[in-house]
Amino acid sequence: MGIGVSDMKTSIQFYENQFGFHYEQGFSLADEEIVFIKNGEARIELIYAKGTSPSSASQHVCLEVKSLNEWKRHISLVPVEGPFKLNNGWETIFYQGPDGETIELLQLNENRGT
Repeated sequence: MGIGVSDMKTSIQFYENQFGFHYEQGFSLADEEIVFIKNGEARIELIYAKGTSPSSASQHVCLEVKSLNEWKRHISLVPVEGPFKLNNGWETIFYQGPDGETIELLQLNENRGT
């Protein structure tokens, strides 16, 4: 998932502090600064393009977690939606990032559904 950001340092710190991501690597390409952050198998590409504003309307990151309750205790954010229990037994909660992007945490319970 790539996310357009308005301030690279703020976004890196946000994902490090709230979701345990760490800087993996970064580079410049044309007029863009690109940074990859990683947490386990999950990787997010943060993109800063000078002179443009990030479009967060359709940006959505979904992170599979083992325990929503554990994450809720760790995160110092107020959910924008949820938590919800889905028909298949999965549980989800939504937060908002510094550029308005949606961050969904999804717990897949034993009954993983179809």
